[in-house]
Amino acid sequence: MIREIFGEDTYLVAVEIFKKTARYLKNEHIYNRVVNLDIVSWCKDNTSYYDLAILGDVLEHLYNFDEVHYILNRVLSHFDNIIIISPLGEEKQGAKYGNIYETHRLIFDDHFFDRYHIVEKNIKQVELPGNEKTKLYKINLWIKK
Repeated sequence: MIREIFGEDTYLVAVEIFKKTARYLKNEHIYNRVVNLDIVSWCKDNTSYYDLAILGDVLEHLYNFDEVHYILNRVLSHFDNIIIISPLGEEKQGAKYGNIYETHRLIFDDHFFDRYHIVEKNIKQVELPGNEKTKLYKINLWIKK
C-alpha cells in the first residue's frame, strides 16, 4: 500500500520489539530493513532522516505519557510526517500470542495530540474481528513538522 502511494523505490524500515514478530516481518519481505528493538531505544539511536513514520498501534503500549511525547518529538526531528493510529479510550488488552509487549498501558483521549501540528484527524468506531459486540474507537492522525 505505501509503495503504491509513494512509489516502488520507497525504502521501508520496521521497528519491532518482539523477536518472533521481527522474524516474521523479515520473512515477509515487505520492509527493506527490520530492526528488532524497542521504539524508545531506536529513537535515541536513529540519526537518519525520513519522509514518513507510521506509528500504527504503538503508543498505547508505552509505559507513560512522557515517553509518548519524547518519541513524537524525536520522530518529528527526523521525519517530515507522522501517521498515528491508536485506540481511544479504554481498550483493555494484555499479552497476546506470548507477546507481553502487546499489553495496553496508556489510554488516550481525542485531545491528547492537540499540541502537535495536526494536518488531518479522524476518529472512527471499529469492531474487533470475531467479536461483533466489542467496538472501540480508533484515532488516525497525520502530524507534520
